[in-house]
Amino acid sequence: MIDYPGAIEIYGKQKGATNSDLKIIKDGIINILSLVKKNNPSLNIEDLNGAGGGLATGLNLFLNAEIIQAKDFINDYLLKNVKIDSIDAVITGEGNFDFQSFEGKGVGVILDIFRSKSIPIFIICGNSNLPGHISLPSNIKIIRLIDFFETKDEAMRNYKLGIEKAVEIIKNQLKN
Repeated sequence: MIDYPGAIEIYGKQKGATNSDLKIIKDGIINILSLVKKNNPSLNIEDLNGAGGGLATGLNLFLNAEIIQAKDFINDYLLKNVKIDSIDAVITGEGNFDFQSFEGKGVGVILDIFRSKSIPIFIICGNSNLPGHISLPSNIKIIRLIDFFETKDEAMRNYKLGIEKAVEIIKNQLKN
């Protein structure tokens, strides 16, 4: 089994955190969790979910919000009254489209739902780092915002312009 880095290492670095920043973030999370655990000794920290940058966990811990898996949310809420066969194209997004995108994240769920359809599927992402063993059908097009700029920092600062450029690509492809 491959030991992949944790969410803090992956997403922290994606967002520009240095190794010393990552240590501060981890120490902060450990501190918060120890305080929460002190007030709620029955809390099983192992069951916490870091999806959405930990937002779901924070809302769950402090506001008792229900955590809904991406698959259930997409099927039970977003697509509940949608006729899947009437959809002409799908546009989805991801900060970094990589192996974790297929591990229950929204974009992976959407790809699973629409993969067998012969409609265009566009993934707008900041970057994409798919391992060689993952291949996508020809109807799936990845549009990387980083490709529109000289550097990752420039792409992050100008994400709105990058999305506008991605939308132009999609519009042109849908016209054909």
